[in-house]
Amino acid sequence: MHNRRRKKEFFYKCKLWNEQFIAGKYKEDEDMMKFLFDYQMDEMQASNYYMLDLKEGEDFSFDEIDAKKVANLTRKDKEHDISYKMFIEMYGKYSDLKTPKVDYQMK
Repeated sequence: MHNRRRKKEFFYKCKLWNEQFIAGKYKEDEDMMKFLFDYQMDEMQASNYYMLDLKEGEDFSFDEIDAKKVANLTRKDKEHDISYKMFIEMYGKYSDLKTPKVDYQMK
Protein backbone atom coordinates (compact mmCIF):
# COMPACT_ATOMS: atom_id res chain seq x y z
CA MET A 1 0.00 0.00 0.00
CA HIS A 2 2.85 2.35 0.85
CA ASN A 3 4.42 1.86 -2.61
CA ARG A 4 1.10 2.57 -4.34
CA ARG A 5 0.81 5.91 -2.49
CA ARG A 6 4.41 6.84 -3.34
CA LYS A 7 3.81 5.96 -6.98
CA LYS A 8 0.67 8.15 -7.05
CA GLU A 9 2.59 11.03 -5.47
CA PHE A 10 5.39 10.63 -8.01
CA PHE A 11 2.99 10.74 -10.96
CA TYR A 12 1.18 13.74 -9.45
CA LYS A 13 4.49 15.59 -9.10
CA CYS A 14 5.42 14.71 -12.70
CA LYS A 15 2.07 16.00 -13.96
CA LEU A 16 2.45 19.18 -11.91
CA TRP A 17 6.02 19.69 -13.21
CA ASN A 18 4.88 19.19 -16.82
CA GLU A 19 2.13 21.79 -16.39
CA GLN A 20 4.54 24.28 -14.82
CA PHE A 21 7.16 23.65 -17.49
CA ILE A 22 4.69 24.17 -20.33
CA ALA A 23 3.44 27.38 -18.72
CA GLY A 24 7.04 28.61 -18.32
CA LYS A 25 6.56 29.03 -14.56
CA TYR A 26 10.05 27.64 -13.89
CA LYS A 27 11.38 30.91 -15.33
CA GLU A 28 9.81 32.81 -12.42
CA ASP A 29 11.36 30.64 -9.70
CA GLU A 30 15.03 31.37 -9.00
CA ASP A 31 15.54 28.12 -7.04
CA MET A 32 13.99 26.07 -9.86
CA MET A 33 16.14 27.83 -12.44
CA LYS A 34 19.26 27.05 -10.40
CA PHE A 35 18.16 23.42 -10.00
CA LEU A 36 17.58 23.07 -13.76
CA PHE A 37 20.89 24.79 -14.54
CA ASP A 38 22.79 22.49 -12.16
CA TYR A 39 21.00 19.45 -13.59
CA GLN A 40 21.89 20.43 -17.16
CA MET A 41 25.50 21.17 -16.19
CA ASP A 42 25.81 17.72 -14.61
CA GLU A 43 24.32 16.14 -17.76
CA MET A 44 26.70 18.06 -20.04
CA GLN A 45 29.75 17.25 -17.94
CA ALA A 46 28.86 13.55 -18.04
CA SER A 47 28.45 13.62 -21.84
CA ASN A 48 30.92 12.96 -24.64
CA TYR A 49 31.55 15.70 -27.19
CA TYR A 50 32.94 15.43 -30.68
CA MET A 51 34.41 18.12 -32.90
CA LEU A 52 32.90 18.15 -36.38
CA ASP A 53 34.48 20.05 -39.22
CA LEU A 54 31.39 20.37 -41.39
CA LYS A 55 31.17 22.50 -44.49
CA GLU A 56 27.76 23.84 -45.44
CA GLY A 57 26.61 22.41 -48.75
CA GLU A 58 29.06 19.51 -48.53
CA ASP A 59 28.54 17.79 -45.20
CA PHE A 60 25.61 19.75 -43.84
CA SER A 61 22.67 21.61 -45.26
CA PHE A 62 20.02 23.78 -43.68
CA ASP A 63 17.62 21.99 -46.02
CA GLU A 64 18.06 18.85 -43.88
CA ILE A 65 15.12 17.62 -41.84
CA ASP A 66 15.16 17.90 -38.03
CA ALA A 67 13.96 14.45 -36.90
CA LYS A 68 12.83 15.81 -33.52
CA LYS A 69 10.66 18.41 -35.25
CA VAL A 70 9.13 15.79 -37.54
CA ALA A 71 8.22 13.57 -34.60
CA ASN A 72 6.57 16.44 -32.77
CA LEU A 73 4.96 18.34 -35.63
CA THR A 74 2.78 15.29 -36.31
CA ARG A 75 1.23 15.95 -32.87
CA LYS A 76 0.36 19.62 -33.38
CA ASP A 77 -3.30 18.88 -34.17
CA LYS A 78 -3.73 17.23 -30.79
CA GLU A 79 -4.18 20.42 -28.76
CA HIS A 80 -3.78 18.71 -25.38
CA ASP A 81 -0.76 16.55 -26.28
CA ILE A 82 1.71 17.18 -23.47
CA SER A 83 4.72 16.02 -25.51
CA TYR A 84 3.94 18.60 -28.20
CA LYS A 85 3.51 21.36 -25.61
CA MET A 86 6.85 20.46 -24.02
CA PHE A 87 8.49 20.41 -27.46
CA ILE A 88 7.19 23.95 -28.09
CA GLU A 89 8.63 25.16 -24.76
CA MET A 90 11.99 23.43 -25.34
CA TYR A 91 12.49 24.65 -28.91
CA GLY A 92 11.47 28.15 -27.91
CA LYS A 93 10.46 31.22 -29.82
CA TYR A 94 13.60 31.21 -31.96
CA SER A 95 12.70 28.03 -33.83
CA ASP A 96 10.59 27.96 -36.97
CA LEU A 97 7.99 25.40 -35.99
CA LYS A 98 6.12 25.66 -39.28
CA THR A 99 8.77 23.61 -41.08
CA PRO A 100 10.55 20.37 -40.22
CA LYS A 101 13.82 21.77 -41.59
CA VAL A 102 16.84 22.44 -39.40
CA ASP A 103 16.75 25.93 -37.87
CA TYR A 104 19.08 28.48 -39.36
CA GLN A 105 20.67 30.74 -36.74
CA MET A 106 22.30 33.99 -37.89
CA LYS A 107 25.61 34.76 -36.18
